[in-house]
Amino acid sequence: MSNQLAPSMFTRVMSLPENERADVLEMLGALTVDEAKLSIILEEITADLENRKDDIRH
Repeated sequence: MSNQLAPSMFTRVMSLPENERADVLEMLGALTVDEAKLSIILEEITADLENRKDDIRH
């Protein structure tokens, strides 16, 4: 991945909670990640966050 994020990817990263956002930004600074892989990572993080919300509700 280039040093620039596509606007849609940037929006997805910035919409994450602070801790997760910091982790993703740190990863992007240290590794080369293509946009497809980043999309998968963001989907997994989002699913994990939703599962945690569901666990708290029950």
